[in-house]
Amino acid sequence: KDCNLILDLACGTGRFTHHLIKNGKKVISLDSSPTMIEEAKKKVKGIFILGDMFNLPFEDDYFDGIVIGRVFQHFKNLSPILKEMKRVVKPNGIIAFDTWLWSPRCIHKLYNKSHPKVVYGHSIKEIKRTLKRNNLKMIKYKSFFLLPPGIYSRIPFGIVKVLNFIEKVVPNSLKVKTFWKVTKL
Repeated sequence: KDCNLILDLACGTGRFTHHLIKNGKKVISLDSSPTMIEEAKKKVKGIFILGDMFNLPFEDDYFDGIVIGRVFQHFKNLSPILKEMKRVVKPNGIIAFDTWLWSPRCIHKLYNKSHPKVVYGHSIKEIKRTLKRNNLKMIKYKSFFLLPPGIYSRIPFGIVKVLNFIEKVVPNSLKVKTFWKVTKL
């Protein structure tokens, strides 16, 4: 579906913003960090807003689509974020996001419950239940990576090719990261 106006939520340094604008999309980018907004502005000419993803400064049904990446692993309960995204996306609008099933950083919560960099894994079953509870319809999902993605750039290419081959036959429940495409009902 063609999206005319897209929200890059928790835009960070503007990686998605850059890609979307380069592909002819109109984008509004929001982040809670002034530092990230300033970094993004150095790389991309766009509309950047300092704001809170739990209280978005937009009218209901404002965006055709929303992208949010590398954020959900920092939250145990995704419903508040999903509810706010659902509020500002148009009916049948697209929301695209990623989740981690597991990460070595998830281990922090086993030995230090107050660690500020806790990473939460979210199972496919859990995300499907959360989507249903929030009246969001899953369009599709796809899981990738047998190891955290950052590791792939540090290992020999031959091993990456073997991992990619194995990944094709391994069940999603054993992969690290899942990408989701959902819509507002």
